[in-house]
Amino acid sequence: VVAVHGYHGDRHTSWGGPYSNWLEDSLHVRYPSSRILTFGYDAHGIKGTSTRAGIKEKAVQLLDELVKLREPEKPDLFRPLIFISQDLGGIIVKEV
Repeated sequence: VVAVHGYHGDRHTSWGGPYSNWLEDSLHVRYPSSRILTFGYDAHGIKGTSTRAGIKEKAVQLLDELVKLREPEKPDLFRPLIFISQDLGGIIVKEV
């Protein structure tokens, strides 16, 4: 599971309140063999990420990070990717 936060969010607080994170507290408990990953980027400024070039840059960065996390010694291992995203994060995921 790959979670990508939205505009004015961040990789930690977007998925819960100040004291809990449902990705870690609930989802991982229910599906213990799953890997929960969060992708963070600077989403607080108008410049940069919200432009077409910024979205493409973050999409390439996310894709590069996902490729690095794949297990090269197990190329035949089927591990589906499930994306959870919010607003601008969804646009980045779509660009990936």
